[in-house]
Formats: sequence, C-alpha cells, structure tokens
Amino acid sequence: MASAAWQRKAGKNPKGGLNEAGRKSYERQNPGSDLKPPVKSGNNPRRASFLARMGNMPGPEYKNGKPTRLLLSLQAWGASSKADAKKKALAMFISVINWMMNILGSLPQSDYALEW
Repeated sequence: MASAAWQRKAGKNPKGGLNEAGRKSYERQNPGSDLKPPVKSGNNPRRASFLARMGNMPGPEYKNGKPTRLLLSLQAWGASSKADAKKKALAMFISVINWMMNILGSLPQSDYALEW
C-alpha cells in the first residue's frame, strides 16, 4: 500500500509545505485536524507562531547547495531564512502586545488591574 499523499512528493508543494492534496490527505489520516494554507504576509497570529517555531528548528537551510524543505516552508510563509523568521515573529508579537497595551490604556485601570 502506498503512503499517504502528504508523505510523498504528490502532496508536497515544490515551493515548500503541503499542497491542497497533501493537506486533505493529512486530514483524512488525522480526523479533527484542519490544516490551512500558509499566510504569506501581515500580522496573522498563525503566521507569527509558525515563523517562531520553524525559525528555531534544528537543521540546515541548504543541503548540497539546494534549499531544504525547512527553508522552502519558511519562504512559503514569507521569511527568507531562519534568522528572518525569528525577526518577523518577534516583530509581530511586539505589534500584538503594543495593540493590547493601547486597548488597556484606554480603559479605566480598575477594569483590568490585578488584585494581589
């Protein structure tokens, strides 16, 4: 029996990550999962989380002069390298924190103050 498409070339996007057939194949094998395509730009929390996780993965970005699947996946999510992924993820997290601080700053302190 052949392996699932997400584990074979048929389910992999040549530019990194899984293609639609690969995502559907994975979801059939793992009921309850809901894989979505990459988010290439913006301050999406999924994108920030992915870039933070994958930017810290071990392994090379290039092997035998060719980009590895790790680097291809990072590029599919809008990062040029592991270092760039970490930098972009941090910037997105800081942006979210600043947004939250602006919201909290507009509320009376008693609405969010912690009592010890």
